[in-house]
Formats: sequence, structure tokens, C-alpha cells
Amino acid sequence: MGVTVAEQDLRQQDVSIEQFSILPMISLLLLAHAVISSGIGIAREWEDQSIKELLLSPASRTAILLGKVLSGFIATDLLGLVLFALGYGLGWTRPRGIFLGTSLTVIALMALFATSLGIAVGAAVRRVQTVTSLATTLSVWLFFLAGGISVLQFEPDWLKQIAAFDPLTYGTHALQMAVFYESSDLFARDLSVLGGATLLVLLAAWFAFQRRFAR
Repeated sequence: MGVTVAEQDLRQQDVSIEQFSILPMISLLLLAHAVISSGIGIAREWEDQSIKELLLSPASRTAILLGKVLSGFIATDLLGLVLFALGYGLGWTRPRGIFLGTSLTVIALMALFATSLGIAVGAAVRRVQTVTSLATTLSVWLFFLAGGISVLQFEPDWLKQIAAFDPLTYGTHALQMAVFYESSDLFARDLSVLGGATLLVLLAAWFAFQRRFAR
């Protein structure tokens, strides 16, 4: 008795491995760059005591924190735009219409999340060597859990449940929907989770700053 395969594609687009890989790599590079650079910058100020100069300035502590977040965000977002433009030039990431704006919004939000996370880690640890090790490990694990080296839908259920707590999962999913499928499927969920995680990390960075300044 012969056996035949009745294939029913859920999506019309075919995505090559090069196309599939570039978006998680953008997420990883954004996260690693922001967490390491922002975290080290904050930790170094405490190690060499240059943070005292900032405390003597007329700027408020909130303004100091926001300045650090803004500078890290701009640098990280520019990196994301360069990487995205490179993928666009190679024909791997070419969203059309409104989905181009969607992709840029997600990249900006991931850059803000990563920068805030780096500042929170740096303010809490205050040691350059420790921040470097912790930031590298954290970036790789968040990237792995978000399905960076495989398709998350094909992973075991227990890994999917862990990945649900990784904000990078939602950023990567939103990018894939916009770039590959020109779809807004679960975009509100992805944006809400990523935005909520960013807000929580910003609050954690603020409290870490306040506690360290109080000492």
C-alpha cells in the first residue's frame, strides 16, 4: 500500500535558513552590546569613584539615570538599524509598508530593554569583571531560550514554558511576523510583554541607583 504526503502550508512564504537566522542574531547582538557596554560603563564609574563627580553636579539622580539610558539606547538602536539595513541590502529582511515601521519599532524597544538591563546589572554588581561575565552569560541564555538557534515551536514543551518568561522571545517573534510574513499576528501581545519587561527593568535600574547613591 502506497503512502503519500498531503502537504498543507500554513504560510505562503518560504524562509531560507539565512533569512531565519538573521533576526535572532540581531536580537543577540543588540542584547550583548547594550548589556555589556552599559553595564561596564556603570560599573567602571563605581570602581574608579568617578560617580562622585556626577553626584556633585546640579543634575538630579533621575536625570543622570535617564541620560545614561538615552545614550546607551541611541548607540544600541543605531547598531540594530545598521544590522537590519545590511539584511535588507542582502534581501533577507525586506518588510513592506507598515511592517517596516513595525520592525523598526520592535528593534527600538529591544534596544531600550537591553540598555536598561545593562544599567540595572552594572548598578547592582559594580564590578567590571563580574559585569562582563554576567552580561555575556545572560545574553547568550536569553538568546538561546528565545529560539535563537532553532525554531521555538519545535522545541519541547518545558523549554517553551521557560521561553515564555524571556522578553527576547516576544521581540524575535514580532520581528519574524513583520519581516517574513507581513503579519501582525500577536503583535499586541509581543509589544505589551516587551514594553512591560522594559518598564520593570527600568524600575530595577532606578532602585539600584537610588540604593547605591544612598550609600
